[in-house]
Amino acid sequence: MNFSKLLFVYSMVFILAAVPFLEGPIIAPVAVLAGLSFWPVFILAVIGNLITVYLLIILLIKLKSGAARKERKTKQA
Repeated sequence: MNFSKLLFVYSMVFILAAVPFLEGPIIAPVAVLAGLSFWPVFILAVIGNLITVYLLIILLIKLKSGAARKERKTKQA
């Protein structure tokens, strides 16, 4: 497999690993069974999954602070 195809395949592992509930049970095993190396697949799957988790945490923090701000405004009025 040439470099551009490998780059595409590993980037697809990374992107699909960012989809919740697909990384562990589906994406990583299928990628390894398809012939990709275990460690790069594992690292990319974990990083892709962590990015999704971090983005969700940031979103929840912003929603919580927005709700608290709205509550303070209604108490002041």
